[in-house]
Amino acid sequence: MFNRSIKYLILLCINIIVLVVYYVNQTPSEEGIFDTQFVINLLEERDELQEELIDIQIQMRDNQRQVNIVEGVLEETQRLLTDSTENLRQCEVARLDAIALANEQAAQLDARVNTYANNNAASASNCNAQSAKLRVARQELASATAQLDTLRAEKKELESLVEQTSDSPDTEQLIDEIEKLKAENAQLKSDIENPIYLKSVYISGRKCEKPDFDELVCLKEIMVRPKFSKAPTTNVMVRVYSPDDRLIARSSFSSDRAQLYRFELGRGRELLAGEYYATFEVEDELLNSGPHLIKQ
Repeated sequence: MFNRSIKYLILLCINIIVLVVYYVNQTPSEEGIFDTQFVINLLEERDELQEELIDIQIQMRDNQRQVNIVEGVLEETQRLLTDSTENLRQCEVARLDAIALANEQAAQLDARVNTYANNNAASASNCNAQSAKLRVARQELASATAQLDTLRAEKKELESLVEQTSDSPDTEQLIDEIEKLKAENAQLKSDIENPIYLKSVYISGRKCEKPDFDELVCLKEIMVRPKFSKAPTTNVMVRVYSPDDRLIARSSFSSDRAQLYRFELGRGRELLAGEYYATFEVEDELLNSGPHLIKQ
């Protein structure tokens, strides 16, 4: 990968030197004004796109870390809520058991008191023992009721925390950004896995003197810059057609060079003004561009 980058850098330097020498050795009367700013803008645009891709990747990693933190908090909160719900269920069962035990002991005590009263032979010691058991059962019931109230309050607090975390604007915005980045990554993955296609095409011309008729345009050079869904793995055959469907330029370009394809037309050709278009043969695919207006 490093050697290939060096190769690209050397080719770029050679192209810039050739362009500079070409510009210096041409006279205005022969070739007109060379559009050097267009080439510079293309190079700056490439650098900006590379920096933008790096920024997106860094932002995605940062956002993913934040989402992982939020998801971790939500999972921990949900676990606590589940534990609290289970404790609440167990406490409710214990409370019902305590109530049943208290009612059972109270019924037994009442039955014995009635029996002792009817038979007039109640035992004071047994009555005191049963009363003590009833007090213990009622104390356990009160404790279980207090614990149940505490667990209910904790559950309500956890439910409120989960609701606040889920409805947080920052969380929603972060999730939206992650979804957008995931969609962009999915699109990039799809572009790599599927056949190549055109995302956009730029077609322009370097003009010479104005023709006598408005329906014509004088061109010295035609420039075509396609943007493919992925880097081509084969040479690119480019054909350019005039508005009347005449083939005016064609050539095969290496996929390793910059994707600005130039077609020299000598000292200038008068062609029909209007919407020009191009076709691209690459990776066994025939891709057609949309129309691009070129006029004097």
